[in-house]
Amino acid sequence: MRHLIGVGCGLAGDVCRWSAVLEHASPRYSPRRTLAADAAMIVGPDGDDEKTPGTVLAHRTLFGAVSRFLEGHAPFPLAGDLVWSPADWAGNPGLWGVVLPTWHFGAPLLAYDGHVDACQALTLLDRCGVRNALLPTALLRAMMNQSVAPQATHDLDLRTVVSVDGEVADDVARWTLETFGARLSRGSMERWLAK
Repeated sequence: MRHLIGVGCGLAGDVCRWSAVLEHASPRYSPRRTLAADAAMIVGPDGDDEKTPGTVLAHRTLFGAVSRFLEGHAPFPLAGDLVWSPADWAGNPGLWGVVLPTWHFGAPLLAYDGHVDACQALTLLDRCGVRNALLPTALLRAMMNQSVAPQATHDLDLRTVVSVDGEVADDVARWTLETFGARLSRGSMERWLAK
């Protein structure tokens, strides 16, 4: 990672203030007035399927994602909230379940572009002070199956945890509550994108 940019959080070490970064932004670009019904983006299929056309989505599509996001993270944002997920930002869970709703509220979002296993995830949650997370069920189970309880080795302060990749077993949900002190919100990606 070359640059660490802080938005609305305490800054330490090599962290640059967002306001300082904006001072160097190009003045060539200016916001454009749009309506909720105007096209905002084209979302294509996963993979290399060049025959399947993309779907044009209007700005209002974000409002559906925001309401689903709030189901798992409300009230949001609170002071100190920091969102993170190992989900790929190019995929539905990462884009619609994490990135766009977090940016909609102007809340801090942790970016990490490295391999994430149970140990690395716990380290990120601890070191960065993550308070809100979207975590795959398999990752939660891997954390649960570690030989050492995470509370013994990490200072965790999660406020909200969401998993959207199918049904979550009751033992994983119970472990999440006991370990993080946060109730696990469950859902499916189809619900996040439902009209």
